[in-house]
Amino acid sequence: MGWGGILDKVRTNKARFEKNGNTKSAAYLNASEIVCESIIRFIEKYANSAEILAANEADKELRENYEIIADSCRNIITRAPSSFIEAVQWINFFQVFERIIGHGNGYGRLD
Repeated sequence: MGWGGILDKVRTNKARFEKNGNTKSAAYLNASEIVCESIIRFIEKYANSAEILAANEADKELRENYEIIADSCRNIITRAPSSFIEAVQWINFFQVFERIIGHGNGYGRLD
C-alpha cells in the first residue's frame, strides 16, 4: 500500500479510536502518524538527492540509475511496490527505519 497508504490507514483508525473514546490506542496511532510522516519526508529527501545527482551526472548509465532510484522512492511513498527494484527499495527503507525507531535486528541477507 506504500507509505502513504499506511499513513491513511493509521489516520482512519486513529479517527475511529478517537470517536469511540479509546484514547490509549488513539495516542499510539498519533505517534504512528508522526513516524509515517517522518518516513515519507525522509524518502522524499532521498528522492530529491537522487534527482540532484542525476542532473549533475555526466555518465549516462549512472544518471539513469539515479533517475530509477528517484522514481522508485516517489512511487513507494504513494503506492505499493510494483517492481522488484521498488520492492527492494521499500524493504531497505523499512529496515533502516526499524533500526532508527527501535533496534531491529534486520533481515539478514536479502538474497
